[in-house]
Amino acid sequence: MIDNTRPAAPGTEPEWLRPLLKPDVPARVSSAGYLDVLPDHDVAAPNRSQSLWLSGLGPRIYLSLVQPLVRLVGAPPGPGALASGLRLAPGASVLDVGCGPGVIAAGLAEASGPEGRAVGLDVSAPMLRQAAAMARPNMGLVRGDAQDLPFRDAVFDAVCSTAMIMILPDPSAALTEMTRVLRPGGRIAIVVPCAAAASSARSARTSAGSRAGACSVPTRSRRSWSRSASTSSAATRTT
Repeated sequence: MIDNTRPAAPGTEPEWLRPLLKPDVPARVSSAGYLDVLPDHDVAAPNRSQSLWLSGLGPRIYLSLVQPLVRLVGAPPGPGALASGLRLAPGASVLDVGCGPGVIAAGLAEASGPEGRAVGLDVSAPMLRQAAAMARPNMGLVRGDAQDLPFRDAVFDAVCSTAMIMILPDPSAALTEMTRVLRPGGRIAIVVPCAAAASSARSARTSAGSRAGACSVPTRSRRSWSRSASTSSAATRTT
């Protein structure tokens, strides 16, 4: 039996994480302890925002500037609100796509309980090194592409993504992939920060097919986030 409650040794990944990957996906363990499925692949940044995210400055700017600014002008739903909207039960498995420094993934790991599993995926190695520093015993981290997820079909009970899908070159591909790795009856929560991003999320969800029905995610967001409240939603996979 796999023990979720025992932390992985430094420089290793949790023993339950690798079996979630597709069989043909190459992966190596980084010195920080996350699985890298893009070890020989530099992901091209399509815009300045992603260039900054992929750089070593990304975590510093996120932690020193973005989080205080969010507290000032309004915050997106936190782990508790997402766990509620996703109906995350103890023992559930959940994927955080675009996990950044791991704040949401760590909170979801706690919400799923010691028997649950939380996986954070990001394309940025510097961000994942930050996330590894706050990883929980039942939390795994993967460096990968949101538009081509490395996981097997139907392995997660819930999937979420916060303030990420609107900066991708192909948000429709990302949402299709999130749906693929979701178990029937599972739920997806996509949170976006503004009206323009909301349009991208709506378009992506439409392109992903008609298998999902929307419902709101609890949020105490202020004006900058509530403008896109209609797309701060959870969708349920029905087939």
